[in-house]
Amino acid sequence: MRKRLIPLICCAVAVLFLCSFLAGASGTVHINSAENVLDRLFSESYAIGADGTALLGTDDVSVLTASGIQTVGTESGEGGGGLVYVDGTVPAPMQVIRVALRYYYSEGRNSSVAEARLENAVGGGYEFGYLDESRAFVPYLIDVVVTPPAETDPPEETPDPADPVLPEETPSEGTDAETPEPTPEPAPEPVIVQEVARTDVRKLSMRPDGNGGVCVFDTDTDELIFSLPATGKDRYLVVHPISPDEESVTWFSRQRYYGDFAYSDLGNGKLTVVNILPLERYLLGVCGSEMGSGFPLEALKAQAVAARTYAAFYRGGVYAQNFGFDLTCDTYCQAYGGYVDAPRIVQAVEETENQYLTFDGKLINALYFSADGGETLDSELVFPNALPYLRGYKDPYEASVWTRGPNGHCVGMSQWGAYAMASNYGKNYQEILGFYYTGVGLSYGIR
Repeated sequence: MRKRLIPLICCAVAVLFLCSFLAGASGTVHINSAENVLDRLFSESYAIGADGTALLGTDDVSVLTASGIQTVGTESGEGGGGLVYVDGTVPAPMQVIRVALRYYYSEGRNSSVAEARLENAVGGGYEFGYLDESRAFVPYLIDVVVTPPAETDPPEETPDPADPVLPEETPSEGTDAETPEPTPEPAPEPVIVQEVARTDVRKLSMRPDGNGGVCVFDTDTDELIFSLPATGKDRYLVVHPISPDEESVTWFSRQRYYGDFAYSDLGNGKLTVVNILPLERYLLGVCGSEMGSGFPLEALKAQAVAARTYAAFYRGGVYAQNFGFDLTCDTYCQAYGGYVDAPRIVQAVEETENQYLTFDGKLINALYFSADGGETLDSELVFPNALPYLRGYKDPYEASVWTRGPNGHCVGMSQWGAYAMASNYGKNYQEILGFYYTGVGLSYGIR
């Protein structure tokens, strides 16, 4: 009986000693909750180490768990090892992006519409045309019958009072004093001239014509304004908002957008709607949708570089070959919500303008996601290919702002990890990118 009591007494003494030690070491003791998640932010929590207490996220701390001794803290903190260079160059000639806002991909991905409406928010009217090989807008020219004005006799000159008045001549005998009537000029013939296809109407409705074409109507009167037959992936009707004094902004489906719009019936009897705009304007909408203006500036700058690289990497790819646009506006590509003027987002995009992530001199597939739950993954664990710049690492940063586990594919950059690195650890966007991508550099696009 006495032998059984000795371990119990020793255990009780150890517990009392531990409690008194904790009380002396720190006024607050943080423990795991029933869901095995720290009740407080990770960066504000403490664990017992060999030399007392240590703040998690700043030191490597060994603690006793049900699985044995575990090290918590910063791990190596190196991730991808940092950017290899920050002054590279990469070809980036195309600065216009085509983003599908409504489209048909499959029965499960079908947002195409029977009618699409536009309203010019800052100007008046539209031109109708197409994109040339450089993706510049070119208006259609249409034949117009014009009747020139009839020629009229020049007005009689008013005599100058200073001129001498000469006496009227009297016709001589034997001559006819009457002047013959002039022969009337024939009426001018109508001629055909070419004018830019355009309208002054501010509200338009686009509809498929039932035979693969697209018709444009005045939304208010339902009057037919323009039509383009036989559209397809290589033949979109492009509608260019007219805004003489400022950059065009147009309403579509309760959202505002920069740039032009394109419409096509890709064979399902409904319209695919594409927003065509400068790449840097597109990035405003991506950063606004993927992160939002509440994220720290350096995290938004990392997002801008990743999103710019992703868009350039996929521009002209599979979507373009099969559907005639580069990307979609949803999370199958990058979330994009149109017009954004939040100052912090504008600053992030402008301060990283023309910057791309590259590996071995080429653009990378700059994947990113919401949260990794503490560890990113190698690309081949989720996607078909093993990419050297998409390696998985322990993430010691994210848990200071996110404790709800993984959210997304966990390959590439964690958006909440970027938030934590910028907000809680003072990291800049280059350090963020260098942690989540391996062996990459920062390059400037050459046009």
